[in-house]
Amino acid sequence: MLDEIKPNTGEEEVKIYFTGPMHTQAERIWNRMFKKELEKQAKSCYLTIKIFFSQDMAKKIIRGANPLSAPTEHEILEKFSVELDQSKIVVTILDGSNNHNGVLLEASPHELANKKIIGILTDPRKTKSIESFSIFGTLRTWDIMEKCDKIIEDCKFNEDIKGLAEKVINQIIEFCVNPA
Repeated sequence: MLDEIKPNTGEEEVKIYFTGPMHTQAERIWNRMFKKELEKQAKSCYLTIKIFFSQDMAKKIIRGANPLSAPTEHEILEKFSVELDQSKIVVTILDGSNNHNGVLLEASPHELANKKIIGILTDPRKTKSIESFSIFGTLRTWDIMEKCDKIIEDCKFNEDIKGLAEKVINQIIEFCVNPA
């Protein structure tokens, strides 16, 4: 489908706020691989995107800060909030290695009100159904799921990161072409 779409979104650049669980090394590596694949797929569609990768901000804070000059929690959330405010689309990974994955904790319902949100589920134990999510998920994750304009489920033990990125880019294009 990507070969058929040559989007003209009317914008020079689509700003995307990317967030997902980043507690484990595996999660952080997967997030980075997926971000790179999103960029590659967007380029192949002539779609210019700029991704705010919350993981990079967290990495800077956790790794290098002098404790005396480290940003406060308020300053961190403020930076995330500014980036979220400037973004048109939110891509959020709804999976997590635990039930408190912290995805989009920085966002208030008000900040998400005018954003298009794409949620991604790849964990076969989690689905869009309220029954299974009330068992495996958290209230916070469920709140985010309810706000998603589109949830892309790829829960069949699929390891095709390129195909998943293609689905997300197709949805971003759809949001840009038909914003309503």
